[in-house]
Amino acid sequence: MKLTSEQLIDLSVGAAFLGTGGGGDPYVGRLMVQQCLDEGLSVEIVSPEDLDDDMLVIPTAMMGAPTVLVEKIPSGEEAIFSLQRLERHLGRKAGATMPIEIGGINSTIPLVVGARLGLPVVDADGMGRAFPFLEMETFGVYGVPGSPLAVSDEDGDCALIEAIDNRQMEWLARAVAIRMGGSAYIAEYAMSGADVKRTAVPNTLTLAIRIGEVLRRARQSHENPIEALIGFLPNTLIAMGGSSSPARSWMCCARPRPVLRSGASGSRASPPSRRRWKSRSRTRTSLRASMER
Repeated sequence: MKLTSEQLIDLSVGAAFLGTGGGGDPYVGRLMVQQCLDEGLSVEIVSPEDLDDDMLVIPTAMMGAPTVLVEKIPSGEEAIFSLQRLERHLGRKAGATMPIEIGGINSTIPLVVGARLGLPVVDADGMGRAFPFLEMETFGVYGVPGSPLAVSDEDGDCALIEAIDNRQMEWLARAVAIRMGGSAYIAEYAMSGADVKRTAVPNTLTLAIRIGEVLRRARQSHENPIEALIGFLPNTLIAMGGSSSPARSWMCCARPRPVLRSGASGSRASPPSRRRWKSRSRTRTSLRASMER
């Protein structure tokens, strides 16, 4: 499937929905992809099932704070630098790229890479929404190593990270991204087509497009967009709600715990007192000592 401008708009809306508040605003990424289309380039989206098992697939993405993009708009070359650096390290050319997460701006970064390099973009991702850490991707959950990882910035700086595990890869890459100004562009989880079929969440790009299309048509016909989504996603519960007057309370040296007040009654869920907290700690220590004996 070749992506059209209308589908691109629908994709960005659907990606924002699937991101559930994470992943950043896809707007900047949408502008970058639209610029590629305006230049006569094309974005080809392919099904995971159409990949050769031995094809090399390298996912690409932005890493860091999406709000930084407001002042540090990417050129579109940064993720390409990372992919090409990883290709040189591996000694192989990628046959396709794909998103690491469908939610937010990272639904669009691989589209820019694919358009500029003439690579197909796999209709799948590693999250099905947007998560905060690289080790949370389904690729890693099912045993694909995330590193070596290449990370680049807009100045052409590039670092190659080889870590002992995916969590350490995330930790090191985040430190580099901070030094690069709070946002950087990565290529990671290089894998075979067979591994894509085994580990990726399939058909999420087309899902985002369909969600955006449903919302667009609902607005055009003055229908309730939530009801339209429920009709399109009949097996999915869409709930709206929230807590009112959130607060935080500190207890001893523990982490801050949220204290929630309900909007209806104004009641407050009180945390245990310091004395009860210490008593529980002593009880756990006594039980542990008894078990060891």
